[in-house]
Amino acid sequence: MSLRLRIVLISLVTVVVAVLIGIGIWLYGYFTRKPSSVPPITTSGSETVDGQIPSVGQEEPTGPIVVTTPVEQREPVSEQDRARAAIVSIIMPFVERLGSYSNQSSFENYTDLLGFMTPSMQEWAQREVAAARSKPLPEIYKGMTTRALAQDMTKLDLDAGEAEFTVSTQRKEIVGTSTNFKTYNQDILIKLKKQENVWLVDGAYWQK
Repeated sequence: MSLRLRIVLISLVTVVVAVLIGIGIWLYGYFTRKPSSVPPITTSGSETVDGQIPSVGQEEPTGPIVVTTPVEQREPVSEQDRARAAIVSIIMPFVERLGSYSNQSSFENYTDLLGFMTPSMQEWAQREVAAARSKPLPEIYKGMTTRALAQDMTKLDLDAGEAEFTVSTQRKEIVGTSTNFKTYNQDILIKLKKQENVWLVDGAYWQK
């Protein structure tokens, strides 16, 4: 190979290598460059905040949004209301137990309620039970069930510790067999006295 040909080949190789290096540098820069920043989108009368577009015509909040919950206003419960609620919780089940019995149940409707009675009414109930037990057992079954429906306060004297309520009831009387019965409504007057901070029944009077 002549010297001239050798020089030409060396020059071509040098040019090719230079071109390849240039292409490599251009490709590296092309794939590693950051995309140009896009100007934020704006709307008339508004500016972008953190890349978000606020609603047109609305001002941006300058502080935390506080949602206030209205406070429910409750009227204070009076002493009379508390006393009435306490009495009603006593007399409704009292009336149902007092008015539910049979002539074969040993008068448990009286004895079960002694703890809810004043001493004077306890004496009355015990006399009624003793008198009934002294009689011969009836041959025909007779039973009564009572359901308290509503109550009406007719007196409540907190200073004197006295109260009166009328309770409306529905009663079912059975004689002989369960198919022989009658149902009717009847009121009962309940008198109460407060003793040692406890309301007790002082009298029970069925109304005709």
